[in-house]
Amino acid sequence: VSELYSTKTSVANENKKSKSVVSYGYVHDLVEEGRVSVRNVRMDANHQLKDLQTGEHISEDEIRRAENDIQTMTDRHINELKTVQEQKEKEIMKV
Repeated sequence: VSELYSTKTSVANENKKSKSVVSYGYVHDLVEEGRVSVRNVRMDANHQLKDLQTGEHISEDEIRRAENDIQTMTDRHINELKTVQEQKEKEIMKV
């Protein structure tokens, strides 16, 4: 009976570890998709700024300030994603 219990416990632990690895990879993939999305938004915003500059609706200094603001927002969101990823991976690995 104890051998059967030990085998069941071992199999259950391996299943948990396997699910943890899959979940860990899933979280990583989701966060990476988030990073790509944030970068795409940055790229679109910078293109819109360039279009405004081309039409001479905005000065070069204003463009630079806006690009810096966009980069700051991008960095902040990327760091938030990193923090969430680290927290979720810790939760998953506790199992």
